[in-house]
Amino acid sequence: VNGKFLGSQRRTHMAGPWMKQKRLVEMALVALFCSAVSVLLPALWPCRALTEAEQSALVDKGQRLSWKISTCPEGFVNEMASLTFQGQGTTLNNLFAVSDDMHFSVPTLLVYGLALFAIACVAVGTSAPGGAAGAILLCGAALGRAVGMVVRPWFDFPGNTQPHVRFFAVMGGAAASAGFFRLPLAVTAMVVEMTGDTAYVAPMFICCTIARVVADKISLSFINFLCQFNDYPLLKPSPPPSFRHHTAFDIMSELDKGVNFAPHMIGASDGIDHARRLLATKHHSFPVVRDRASDWTLQGLIVRRELAALVDKTSEAERPNHAFRQGLAADMKVSPPTVNEGMPAERVYAWFVSQGLRRLVVVQDGTMQVTGIITRHDLHEATLKWQAAA
Repeated sequence: VNGKFLGSQRRTHMAGPWMKQKRLVEMALVALFCSAVSVLLPALWPCRALTEAEQSALVDKGQRLSWKISTCPEGFVNEMASLTFQGQGTTLNNLFAVSDDMHFSVPTLLVYGLALFAIACVAVGTSAPGGAAGAILLCGAALGRAVGMVVRPWFDFPGNTQPHVRFFAVMGGAAASAGFFRLPLAVTAMVVEMTGDTAYVAPMFICCTIARVVADKISLSFINFLCQFNDYPLLKPSPPPSFRHHTAFDIMSELDKGVNFAPHMIGASDGIDHARRLLATKHHSFPVVRDRASDWTLQGLIVRRELAALVDKTSEAERPNHAFRQGLAADMKVSPPTVNEGMPAERVYAWFVSQGLRRLVVVQDGTMQVTGIITRHDLHEATLKWQAAA
């Protein structure tokens, strides 16, 4: 839903002028939609009377159970309002309650679970996604409890006992979260801590592992989806096959249609005015060379944040250029990671990812003459371009 339709619509209409204002309007509309669904569903849902078992459970366990009356008359409750008009913790307690204490009909659970899933799909693709973890846990718990209501009569344990629907709700919530975040062990530990029932550990871990395996086959994880949806440069652990016939020269940031432009850099003898010109660009790091006019031998690397702080600190000095040069020599990273132009792209990719680097300075083969910089975004763009060409 987000990737095929909402994502393309958002990129089409959210770009250009007034982008920040458009994002605020987008979030306001999404909040209005979510609120409208949460209010209208209970208003359209019928009321019902409490059973004797539910009334006695309210007396014994009233602090853990929470019914909502909404517009119902006295002595009646609204099942949908008891799920939507609550905080996430209270709703989860209601869904994890045994069926004798709180009975929710299958239509109520199905409509609530699917509506919550639709709300999560819309909200997670906004400019400020949030709250997905709780929504997915509640959605899985509601749908799991609905399944439990349907299949529970099929089980016949010794003594004519049947499994509690609480078991299905817990397994459903855990499986949905594990498939969503791809964290079966962490989700198992979290849900066991929430329920306080260690008897669920083994079946829950099996459910979470199956959910993880199935989800890997059919979709991206939540984090990977957000990276792809927002065009974040997410790199896989191993280089793609399309990198096999390329070199570092092919992927560095200054390469544009076969032409290698001079990188944005700063000389050891440059003054504060040139630093201000660099800060006016969108680059995040700048190689420091011996002489920008004649000798591009690498001396170090300074990131944008440190360069901006250095300009602010030295701009009021009596001799700002002299103070700036001294600060540059002290603040720059003296031995940044470098690669030769001819290094195979596969090795560049593998080293970049395995070391968790943010940038690589590219130098001429056999020398330390700077020719460019490779960033995570460059590797991501090269991956997309070369895979499309292949």
